Amino acid sequence: NGGRVLRGFFALVVVFLYAPIVILLIFSFNNSDVPSFPLSGFTLQGGATRANTGSPPAARIYGGGVYGNPLPQSPFLPTATLANCVLSANSAAGQGGGAYLAILHNCTLWANTSGGDGGGAAACYLRNCLVSQNYAGGNGGGSVGAYSVLRNCALTANTCVQNGGGADLGILVNCTLSGNSAGIGP
Repeated sequence: NGGRVLRGFFALVVVFLYAPIVILLIFSFNNSDVPSFPLSGFTLQGGATRANTGSPPAARIYGGGVYGNPLPQSPFLPTATLANCVLSANSAAGQGGGAYLAILHNCTLWANTSGGDGGGAAACYLRNCLVSQNYAGGNGGGSVGAYSVLRNCALTANTCVQNGGGADLGILVNCTLSGNSAGIGP
């Protein structure tokens, strides 16, 4: 009887830990034009993080416009969903001048900067987005991140100091890259 209670308790713990991840993925990657639970139809302009003074927590220096707070059990799963938005002229001392750990649908990321990687976005999922004229002091002028996925996006005129003017790392599906430049690599 004690083993049965323990198995039931374990099952509940697993459900409560991982159900939010499954629900997020289901509602964010469905076939509709707009996901079910997005923040929608606004402009985030001129946002900024704190300065990078030593080794502050990522929440203070990542995501100049949007910072999706990571889940403890899955630190690279985006938690913020935006649709039909404009992220412009935002800056981050670390990664993701426009957005960090976010899901973006039909958004424009324009003229954002980061002192580190990902001028437009870092560790994000982007679908049908325009990523243009962003700057990164590190890698990925437009987008960066091994966990990043971009689908049907246009990356134009982004620049960075190191590698990947348009994008560095990540998965790009049916994307257009043009006019991007990088100081070290393509």
